[in-house]
Amino acid sequence: AGQGLEFLRSTPMAQSNDPKLQALARQIVGSETDSYRAALAISHWVYHNLGPMASDPRPITALQVLAQGKGDCTDHALLMATLGRVVGLPTRMVSGLAAIGDHMYYHAWVEAYVGEWVEIDPTWGEAGVDAGHLALGRSALDEVSFARMSLDSGRTMGTLSLSVVEWH
Repeated sequence: AGQGLEFLRSTPMAQSNDPKLQALARQIVGSETDSYRAALAISHWVYHNLGPMASDPRPITALQVLAQGKGDCTDHALLMATLGRVVGLPTRMVSGLAAIGDHMYYHAWVEAYVGEWVEIDPTWGEAGVDAGHLALGRSALDEVSFARMSLDSGRTMGTLSLSVVEWH
């Protein structure tokens, strides 16, 4: 998969053409020209400024996430991806499973294109993701790909069994 325009455009969910989101993204990134450092700055801001909230599946937009000031992992990922698009970073949301202790939970994070696709977890403040993150679907944050990503992840409910064979 390339870094095509579908990962840069404004969508009804990721309103990167909104003046409020544009001003915020430019404030966060400032004069940084390195795309990876810009992505990390955005993730850091989201991690430190968006409070946690129990998962509450519902349609939501980046502007709504910013206004409520808190969110679940999907909200964190959506806001980070949208702010990245404002400053020219191709972004997509990833849904899958992530390990917390010895259990796997549904989770969402971001991939940003910075010369290559890198995974960043703004919910947990991680500059990369470890083997405890298992991607099941990706979305360009339009309605169709978001629904497909959700369906790809949802299909695993009650059907996927994972066992840790070895851990270093």
